[in-house]
Amino acid sequence: MSMLQNRFAMAAGLLATLAGASTVLAAGADIIYCDFGQGGASAVANFGSVGTGDAKVWGYAYASYTTNIGTAGLRWNVGGNNGGPVMAMNMFRLHGGKIEQIGMGFAKYACCVANGTACTLSGPAVCSTTGSAGLLRPGCTDSYTAGYNGGTSRLGPRSGVNAYSGVVAVVPSGTATDVTWRRVRVPEIDMRTTNFPGALYFIEGVFVCSDDAPAGNGENNATYRRVNVNQTTFAQSAAEAAQKTKPAIYAWRDYGGGISGSTPIADNSVVIRDVDVVNEGRFVAGAKVTDLGNGTWRYDYAINNINSHRSGANLLVPVGPGVTVTNVTFKDIDYHSGDPFNNTDWTSTVSASGVTWAGTQTFAQNPNGNALRWATMYNFSFIANSAPTTGDLQMGLFRPGAANDPNSVAITAMPIPSGLCPVCPADYNQDGGVTGDDIAVFFSDFEEGSGCADTNADGGITGDDVSAFFTAYETGGC
Repeated sequence: MSMLQNRFAMAAGLLATLAGASTVLAAGADIIYCDFGQGGASAVANFGSVGTGDAKVWGYAYASYTTNIGTAGLRWNVGGNNGGPVMAMNMFRLHGGKIEQIGMGFAKYACCVANGTACTLSGPAVCSTTGSAGLLRPGCTDSYTAGYNGGTSRLGPRSGVNAYSGVVAVVPSGTATDVTWRRVRVPEIDMRTTNFPGALYFIEGVFVCSDDAPAGNGENNATYRRVNVNQTTFAQSAAEAAQKTKPAIYAWRDYGGGISGSTPIADNSVVIRDVDVVNEGRFVAGAKVTDLGNGTWRYDYAINNINSHRSGANLLVPVGPGVTVTNVTFKDIDYHSGDPFNNTDWTSTVSASGVTWAGTQTFAQNPNGNALRWATMYNFSFIANSAPTTGDLQMGLFRPGAANDPNSVAITAMPIPSGLCPVCPADYNQDGGVTGDDIAVFFSDFEEGSGCADTNADGGITGDDVSAFFTAYETGGC
């Protein structure tokens, strides 16, 4: 475990409940999204809606308690006139065994700092009483109401933020076009219980700071919390405790089994993996496989970009030979209010080796092409006629890195469809032809003792299977 990972693990473990300690842990400045204000109805501001019927869209913003758990003061309003830190706001829905992002807002920029104790550790006060008034001091909390965080003059486009380096551009001027402008924009149809009975909803805040990012402390800046959605006013109120230092993709596992009273029920079939980019930021990937009971399985994947400026460009899910793939889907979340990023959906391709989703433009073609950018989650799904095994997904990166940095990253130990044995032994690789490639694939399986190499179907892997394979191969058929 690296020094950064160790520091993060210590901080996250301690601050999961914000209880029982008075020691500041992380070296340098380290901000966490401590909570959505005091919770309840005050956690979310509802600014109203625009449109009618299925086209109606609501605008929201979230309250924030922000705590510096580092050893150094953290500059607030870096550069003046609404500088960093900045806070991205998102909304998610958990329904039907999958979690999807349904809302996205601009990033709220800081204005001024209040070194308070609204969300410090329990026990002795740890908020430092010394240091510059322009810093969020170690152990101290800065707080904003949901209404204040929804002020459009303080909301800047995500395109002006480098989440890995912590560099932010100033908020551009603009005139609001409606009550959802720059705020967390959520279609009403995505929140109706008539459309999604039994669904659970979550809000998420993600901070980017000009100081904790360079200190290597930018990977614990996301926090999520469940909310109830009023089906008449579509106002939201926070439920349960905030899940500190955890992005909302974790709700897929934490709440995947529903709720008993006020206690979430975990779905341990959901796989969650951290995915670190060499010399850069972090993604978190999730997966769940559902047995549909008719000889097919649904494979659902979600990838959440935490703070990678390089961003995701494509995703490959390998499948074993002979697998039939259907019902391929993709879901992203649209940018709005003038943020220049393209919203064209990624396209999908099914081949003998796997399923690939990719944006329609490379970075060289359009730096604002649709990529999986910071504080954003995309979904990928398909149905296959094969039970899962374990393998590695491959995610390509959108923005070029430094010299010698890889342009893709493996997402390891994820569920993928296992291969099916060939119906025709001669066409062992199941590509529709009988060639030397079939011999190579057969002997690879034979040497590994794979059950598919039992070509004479006697229950064992012996030399008789080699003879049976070549008999079929030489006749060019089955």
